[in-house]
Amino acid sequence: MPLMNNIFIVGGGFSGWITALFLQRSFPHLDIKVIQSAKIETLGVGESTTPMIIELFDYLDISIQDLITNCGATIKNATKFTNWNNDGKSYFHGFRIYDSRLDFYFKTKFSPYSKYFFNNGTESCRSFVAINEIYNKRNLDEIYLPSILSYRNKIPLSINAGKKFVHTNPVAHFDHHCSFALHLDASKVAVYLRQIGIERGIESIDGLVSSVKQDKDDYVEELILDDKRKYKCDFVFDCTGFSRLFVDKIFKSKFKSYRDYLPMKKAIPFQIENKGKTPPYTEAISMKYGWMWKTSASGRYGCGYTFDSDYISEDQAYDEVSKVIKQKPNIKKVISFSPGYFKTPWNKNVLSIGLSSGFIEPLEASSIWLTTMCLRIFLQNIGGFLNREQKIIDEYNKEFQKRTDSILNLVYFHYLCKRNDTLFWKEFRKKNKIPEQLEQILEIYSYRIPIGTDLCFNRTFNETSWILVGAGNNFFDMDVINKEYDLFNIKQNLGNSIEKFKNSLSLVEQNCVDHDDFINYIKHK
Repeated sequence: MPLMNNIFIVGGGFSGWITALFLQRSFPHLDIKVIQSAKIETLGVGESTTPMIIELFDYLDISIQDLITNCGATIKNATKFTNWNNDGKSYFHGFRIYDSRLDFYFKTKFSPYSKYFFNNGTESCRSFVAINEIYNKRNLDEIYLPSILSYRNKIPLSINAGKKFVHTNPVAHFDHHCSFALHLDASKVAVYLRQIGIERGIESIDGLVSSVKQDKDDYVEELILDDKRKYKCDFVFDCTGFSRLFVDKIFKSKFKSYRDYLPMKKAIPFQIENKGKTPPYTEAISMKYGWMWKTSASGRYGCGYTFDSDYISEDQAYDEVSKVIKQKPNIKKVISFSPGYFKTPWNKNVLSIGLSSGFIEPLEASSIWLTTMCLRIFLQNIGGFLNREQKIIDEYNKEFQKRTDSILNLVYFHYLCKRNDTLFWKEFRKKNKIPEQLEQILEIYSYRIPIGTDLCFNRTFNETSWILVGAGNNFFDMDVINKEYDLFNIKQNLGNSIEKFKNSLSLVEQNCVDHDDFINYIKHK
């Protein structure tokens, strides 16, 4: 077993410092150092996350209260997809509900099917309610708690007076009704995480790694900075972002491109002032040649237009954005990217985390999601870290590939909408291949709606996600919906339970807190 002590994270920003804090929490005996250059600025474009980030911050003993107070973080219920069918309408894709009052398993008997279809409680039951709503040509937002709350600028938390006298953490004063995530100001969070890291004993080294020294087996044993300083190392985490110093330039890992599937090549990030309420959702607005994200954090909106530069120039993209937001934003830089990932993000004693390992595109908040997911997978494969077991390293790399490919499936699925007013949208299916795994999924959904067992081939998103996006984009064939409505005798089996279900939703919504009221409550406790 090699002696493991000197651990280096090369690159700061969010991924660098969250990795450093994660390692310190998981291996407190290790000496952890972060090498980052003060000359490299973190671009604060506004980051959207998934509920996994809440779990990670809890693990790191970093409270939501601290992030709201010190970094301007806000709550995210869901993503609102606006105008993807070019009809001015929208739909929400949110997170898992776990409020027991919304669990049909205890309220409805679907004999003889109940044993098979209700083993997962709320999530499985809602599929049948979804069929009923689609059959009756109603928007699924009416039966989906994250949507209902988002329309009313509320979040899935309700005050529990009894908890005020038990918990000093004000977030614990609330009952939680479904999962939620955060909106973050990337630059502020990176500074805050660095501050916490230094306070907890992680050393921060200002500099740039210009070269490395490798042993006869290609393990990196020394880092050489641009000012000739040298550091012996046992393990390195590559958090160098799009520079990809180790995974690409040193190890020359093979890159799996998504260029055949996803056409986006550039993004224009910018910020605009928020003069109104703080929306508890990310907005993904369909544009003529791509889409625009809009997240609320630090009292402003972090936005960006990601587009296919084969159709429009940067100036044309800027003009389109200006017309949509009715102002001319200040653009600091234009980001060019190639969607895809490196097949072996873990090479020898170097693991790439964050943008250095790959990037799909901003849709579905996949960037920070992949970072948090990779840290979790890493902890499940520590034999590759502590013992340098190559088979375990190979397992990590295979799992990384499967997870990333499964995210691609739903990202692409969003583009199978009804919009066709520009050449970009008209040619999308012709110019961009459907991923092979997604083709299998779409074949299944051509004769039935998504069910829970589909997770065997789609590891990241459950059936609720596929139903929400498919219904939102008018993907499902009404003949299939009608068939399943009759097959499961939904009208008779549901009876008046659907109204009881909606009444339960209404009751929960009434007790949930306003987003801005929650933020003010947290800041003043």
